[in-house]
Amino acid sequence: MAIELDPEIKPLVLASLARFVRDEFEQEMGELRAERTMEFLLRLLGPAAYNQGVADAQARLAERVADVSADLHQDVDYGV
Repeated sequence: MAIELDPEIKPLVLASLARFVRDEFEQEMGELRAERTMEFLLRLLGPAAYNQGVADAQARLAERVADVSADLHQDVDYGV
């Protein structure tokens, strides 16, 4: 599954990537090079980051369901 960035976010990511390369390596990065690098990084890191996000969301949701379940199944003292 290819990860596509929101069209509004993509230019911001490209500018940040070019700025990072300029600041860290004192080299200018053109638009084509920035875009190719971003695409490579998305292919390399995107699936792992996405899967981790899904796993984190599932764990959090499971915690919330357990909390709700515990709230709904309170012990009842019938005085027997």
